[in-house]
Amino acid sequence: MIAQKDAFELYGQTQSHFLNSDAIYLTTYAALAVVFYENNMETFNEFWFINEVLHSGCIVYSSNHWLTVVYENLIKLKMEFQPLDDTKIPLISVIEDYTGRSAQRMSDVRRIQEVFTKQSKHSLAVCKAYRWLLLENWNKLLTAPSKLLSVRNKQQRIIRPKAAEAFDQAIYTLLALAKLCTALGLEERNQLIIERLVIASCPLDELRSFAIQEKIDSSTERLNRWPLRKGDVIAMQTILDIAIDCGLCTSKCWNDIIRCTEYICEVEKYFFGIINQDQTCWMSPVSFNSAIDKAQHIDDILSGDSSDNLSGQTACRILQFLMSTVNRFYERVGKELNLASLCELMQHLVIASENCQYYVNSQKSNSLVDPTVILGRIFAISTTLSIRPLIHAMKIWPKVSHHIVQCASLRSDGKLNFFAIDGLGICIAKLMINETNGFCYNQLIFQPLQNILCAEMCLEESQEQIVTLLATFVHSHADMIGSGWRPLFSALKALRIENHSESDNNAGDITAISSVQATILDIFSAYLNIKNTNILISTALDYIACVLQYLHSTGFESIPSSNVTMASAALQNLLKMERMLHNLFDSADCSDQHLLQRLTLRERTQHCVDRYLNISFLMEPLSTVLIEEPFFFDIEQKIPPTDLDRLLETPELIIPWKNYTASRRSCTEVYLSLLEGLIAVTFVCPASLQSNLLRTIAELIKEQVDTKFGINFGAYGLSILVFPMLQQWMRKDAAKHENNLKQAIGLFTEIVKQYLIQTENNPWVNRILFDMLILLTECITCTTNRISRLGYACLKFLIKSSIHSLTPERWTIIIRSLWNATGLTLTHLRFLMQYYVVDSNDPNGDLGNVCIAAVENSNFSCETLLLAQQIFLMDEQISSTTELEETKKREVVLCNNDGTEQRIGGDELISILTSHYCILELIGILLLNGIDLPVNEQTVAFLKKFDEQTESDNKCNLHKLSPDDITILFYCLDGSLLVARNFDKRLGLKMLIQGLYDFPVLPNLCKQAVLAWTIRSLAMYEIVRKCPLGKETIVEYLLSSNGSIKDDKYYIKQFQLCHREVCTYLCCLEKKLSREALRHLAISHITPQITLIRNDAMDENLYKLVSSEQTTEIISDYKRSKFAQTLVPTKRGNPFKNDNERQQTIAEDKLFLSDGEIRCCAWTEMSLAILEALLREENEQFEKFLPIIYENAAILISGSSNVRVREFAGQFLRLLSKFHRFS
Repeated sequence: MIAQKDAFELYGQTQSHFLNSDAIYLTTYAALAVVFYENNMETFNEFWFINEVLHSGCIVYSSNHWLTVVYENLIKLKMEFQPLDDTKIPLISVIEDYTGRSAQRMSDVRRIQEVFTKQSKHSLAVCKAYRWLLLENWNKLLTAPSKLLSVRNKQQRIIRPKAAEAFDQAIYTLLALAKLCTALGLEERNQLIIERLVIASCPLDELRSFAIQEKIDSSTERLNRWPLRKGDVIAMQTILDIAIDCGLCTSKCWNDIIRCTEYICEVEKYFFGIINQDQTCWMSPVSFNSAIDKAQHIDDILSGDSSDNLSGQTACRILQFLMSTVNRFYERVGKELNLASLCELMQHLVIASENCQYYVNSQKSNSLVDPTVILGRIFAISTTLSIRPLIHAMKIWPKVSHHIVQCASLRSDGKLNFFAIDGLGICIAKLMINETNGFCYNQLIFQPLQNILCAEMCLEESQEQIVTLLATFVHSHADMIGSGWRPLFSALKALRIENHSESDNNAGDITAISSVQATILDIFSAYLNIKNTNILISTALDYIACVLQYLHSTGFESIPSSNVTMASAALQNLLKMERMLHNLFDSADCSDQHLLQRLTLRERTQHCVDRYLNISFLMEPLSTVLIEEPFFFDIEQKIPPTDLDRLLETPELIIPWKNYTASRRSCTEVYLSLLEGLIAVTFVCPASLQSNLLRTIAELIKEQVDTKFGINFGAYGLSILVFPMLQQWMRKDAAKHENNLKQAIGLFTEIVKQYLIQTENNPWVNRILFDMLILLTECITCTTNRISRLGYACLKFLIKSSIHSLTPERWTIIIRSLWNATGLTLTHLRFLMQYYVVDSNDPNGDLGNVCIAAVENSNFSCETLLLAQQIFLMDEQISSTTELEETKKREVVLCNNDGTEQRIGGDELISILTSHYCILELIGILLLNGIDLPVNEQTVAFLKKFDEQTESDNKCNLHKLSPDDITILFYCLDGSLLVARNFDKRLGLKMLIQGLYDFPVLPNLCKQAVLAWTIRSLAMYEIVRKCPLGKETIVEYLLSSNGSIKDDKYYIKQFQLCHREVCTYLCCLEKKLSREALRHLAISHITPQITLIRNDAMDENLYKLVSSEQTTEIISDYKRSKFAQTLVPTKRGNPFKNDNERQQTIAEDKLFLSDGEIRCCAWTEMSLAILEALLREENEQFEKFLPIIYENAAILISGSSNVRVREFAGQFLRLLSKFHRFS
């Protein structure tokens, strides 16, 4: 565990850089082998060392680099072993059993055999002599009998008696030679002997082909057609007797030995038709009758039959004896073979089983081949691994488990599937151990069950069998499974069983779960009852991931169903886990390196809400409008507008679990994963559960304030987990899940409010306020009208309900978010405006091609048309319009010169501009709430819209804001005013909007301009009213050129200059419109001219004054006379077109003139709002304001001919006369 800790702390970035106990265990064995066999560096080199650990097939968390360092240190280590007797060192025996060096049996078996096989010195000398003699003549001794084995044909028939006798003698010679090699310690030489004996005595392929071709029912006839010779059975017996010794020396023998055992089984099946019905017979010992029990050797049976071809009775006894020998052989190899030899045997068994399955699939007919036979042998040997050292099972199980998975996943053989899964369950039960902390051995043992269920070819019956098997393990060994819970839960995640009604009782209850689902829930409950905290901590993530899988929706479960019932039960299990984690937070005294590593990666890669929106890339920031057209920027600004383009940087936060212990950090990661899973599954859970799941998540986060995790932990969950999910949900398909999305936004807004109220200077709470406002800003810009209105309502609620808990830092976050929202809600309009130049009258655009396209099979909603009128028309224009008619939905298509195309829907534009009006209203609430000004009734009604002051409030919002915050809010209003003014300058764009919504008059944004300016002007008016400066100080400051921006003087100067700009713009607008023949303005702006005309009647140089009517009549007479004397034009005009064009031109002129009148009225209201308020002030305040507004009033009176301006001029002069006592 120390190695684990050090590796994790040094290289904790990836899983392969820290160790688990399995890796340390395997490395220890490999290191001991390198140390003990340091003189054999060719075999036990660095490549072998690394391969033994990383490519062992076990679950190992290690790295090539770490193993290389370990190996280099082992080479440098100088260890000298000079024992008197190597066999007295147990460690050497353990290493020999592991490496297979010296080709010996297992050390415990070898010690027992040595007691009975002690040899004297004379016998050893004789053995050496015979070894030398045998090796010198080996080729001759092997070649001669081998040539005589070729006289047998495929049907086991030998034609001549002499040839038969020669064949038998060759068999006996080879048997004797094999026994002699075994006795002399030359087992490696037996490989060639066994190969020839198997070829001669065990013609397996010929038997299979013969059994398919010959359809014989009688056992006697089968024995006659395929005789069983005495020499053959003796050879088989001998092969099985020396098989282990030969296999230990050379692995090439295993293929022939396995073939011999296959032949014995298939001969028995061919002669007697024996089909084993018990699939687990390989688990029970073989029983024999009394006659066979007395036979110690095959010669005891053959002594009663003198014929070369065995009789039916003798053949039966012989086959039973050979079958028992085969069974004993497979039982012995699991106990006696060393690890290396056993691995080789298991690999050959797997190959033989695969060949057997291939043969069955290729023949497509009933034959002697039974794939379960060899697979049963594999299972039998695997069960004996439990009595061997653990490393033996760790090395062998991966070599056979893959083949077992293949057998269990075949769709073509249901019998083999059942047999494989059943045998796998028995093996797991035998091999499972009580793991120590950090081991993944049981995970390795259970892994095949997961692999079977993950296979695409797995049958539904096999899945049900595995679920039953898992339930059996859980109920009998729940505390022993350990790391096996990981693949167990992964297997349950991979289930693909359809929900069929299983009985008539459940046929009418569509909410009843199936037996498989009930079993799964039972497994979940059993896991939660585990008392071992180590197991719970290390496997909790797998449990959570598995249970979350059953919260997923498999369709549109809008009505109750078994899937919904299952999902509800799964949610309850997850809530039980959540309550357990609170208890484990203090009680657990263990940690898990995987969890700590995940938590470390979580700290490095925190996913926050995306601060960039798609529409924000359409245009440059709003600050460019303020800079390019400095309407209110003749004085020095406190904050440059470009500073607002930089994103508000969030402070560096300390993670909530920084000072936690390792065990608490592990619990923290599990809890975060649980919360993250619940949030992620919200997208895909049944629709009927989404509402409940959202409330559950909200409650979990809300309750963190009173839990051991703390409020910072809850804030982290909101900022890093919840808000990004809501943002993705909103961008993915807001309209599809509109109700649940609205619920989620409302729930988490309430939580943020609670967090704000309960804390003041908490960086994490400030962070969630920042993220929440980004999220609500995106809501406000959403094209779905209901979502955008909800975003504004939540934003307004959040600010209003927590206004007494807002610190300067939080106010800054709120104000900057309002600036961002103002810019985003004006982006679409600004994007349209960039295609038109000022004073353009082409609706098709000047800097690109702009057109309107209709959306098929869709109409504008009445709500959209009403909102469009409220935005683009003044109240006087709305009252004069006709009733709403069904209008085809349209969109604006914007084509650039480079061929790119953008589309803006008509409903989308209205939704975003409505959101902009809401933002202006919220700014008005912040600036004007609670102020009391002496204004007229119209302005009083305007202020009431922003007055939400409660009885507990004793201070208006304006005085809670810092000067920087007020300046930013003024920037928001200025940007809105400038965009509205620039829109009104583009007649072409206004004609486009008119056609988009079928307005009878030209649209305008005068309402927006009036709203923005009125909020700003009244706020500035309130600030100046409250300033303590006297008249003399104000006059002195106004006359000075000092550019200081002290608060009071700054606002006085800004108030004066901003109002002056508005008055000046109104005067310029009226003069411009007067040149376009606006009758009611022409009187004051067009200089009267005298027209002198010669009096021809009197033939004198006399001139007379004529009116404009007379002048017009004279010109008309001249044109008529000129037309009568002019030749007829060569091109005939369209008689139906002239009048229409003339009428259209007249109509357009009327529209332009009417639009100009509306704009003049709007700017008149803007100019007079402050001046009329001044008239209602007390003498002291009037005297204070007079130096500020006097020049502005003079500009307005002298430059405007509006009746209201004249009325104001009269009131203003009378007030001045009273004030200075002129009358």
